[in-house]
Amino acid sequence: GVKTSFHSASTLWIKRMNPVRNRARARAPEGPSGRAISNGMKRVVALYRGKLSDRRGTPIRIFHLIKGIAHNPDIELTVFSWDEDLPFPAPHVRLFNRHLDEAIALVRFLRGNDIDVIVGHTISSSPYLLLAGLFSRAKVVLEMHGFIEEEGLEYGSFGRVRYVIYRTLARLLYRYCDLITTCGEASSRAIRPYNKRVVTIPGGADMQVFHPDAMRAPYVPEGGILIGYAGNLRKWQGVEFLLASFQKLKALYPEFRLAILSSEGRRFITDPTVEVYPSVAPEDVPAFLAACDILVIPRPKTRVTMLNTAGKLVEYLAMGRVVVASDTADCAQIIKDGTSGVIYPPGDETRFLERMEQLRDAALRQRLGAAARTSVEQAFTWERQAAKLAECIRTV
Repeated sequence: GVKTSFHSASTLWIKRMNPVRNRARARAPEGPSGRAISNGMKRVVALYRGKLSDRRGTPIRIFHLIKGIAHNPDIELTVFSWDEDLPFPAPHVRLFNRHLDEAIALVRFLRGNDIDVIVGHTISSSPYLLLAGLFSRAKVVLEMHGFIEEEGLEYGSFGRVRYVIYRTLARLLYRYCDLITTCGEASSRAIRPYNKRVVTIPGGADMQVFHPDAMRAPYVPEGGILIGYAGNLRKWQGVEFLLASFQKLKALYPEFRLAILSSEGRRFITDPTVEVYPSVAPEDVPAFLAACDILVIPRPKTRVTMLNTAGKLVEYLAMGRVVVASDTADCAQIIKDGTSGVIYPPGDETRFLERMEQLRDAALRQRLGAAARTSVEQAFTWERQAAKLAECIRTV
């Protein structure tokens, strides 16, 4: 029942859990400035104002990146997050969403532990990064995941004034950072006018979880050519376009089926032939994907979809299924059209139907699916993406 301030709690934790590291630092030789010589070791803080244990989009990416950094012997990492316990072994300080107290304690930690680099994951870390840069010697790295002001304006949660304020603050933050990483080249291009030090680190896939031999979901019937979509039904996902196109597709080729895995149920899905399945635990999603012959990302062309690539794209490809995606954000850079998947112009129903007609050929689907898996193995594993972030940390 006793409440302890974040600062005193974090200090107590560090003393208890890291006595060897603290003693070693106390004995380290000092350079001319009086600072301990690190012998090439980078002292790094990774800050995420969320839970790495959440098994969904953004936390999954951050989990894999931070876990990968923690495995580098030349990086001494401490993680700040809302988790009670980390899902992997690493020094950890728990956050409680007490903004001012935690920001002050973070600066004390950075200064007291002579931290070289702080990596803030998502734009929500920006107040902490600003204070870190002002009051410590740590280099500031922002790991971007999206443009909250663009999303807010497009989806109605931001008015024009609020949008302008957020956009202005974001651009000031971009100029302030020593380095920025993004999830896609489209995002990097949008930021480079304000900071040339931008590195693209695309999405990844856990190759042990998303693989062609995953056991198919027993609740999905076999037969025909099954088109699959997994995710929410918000308008920027393009599900309404998918439903309208499917109506015409099945009239031409009755062997096609459409299955949707979503927590939102049927909502606006009125076609009784569309198979809708309730959401499952994240670890069970591959079973649904494995039951499908074709996986789709039918996003429309909007400001947001042209900036942000769907995180599930790489996971779809890793399943060894042919992926049909609209030409939004980085999709056409990740998928080589006609080689490792299929790209069509967003909102172009005629081209979409033409490409689906071609995919009636089972041999073509198999060839494209195999190439899709290979492309992920070569360029889009989480291990590769974490290695890119580690290299950014070393060279910032």
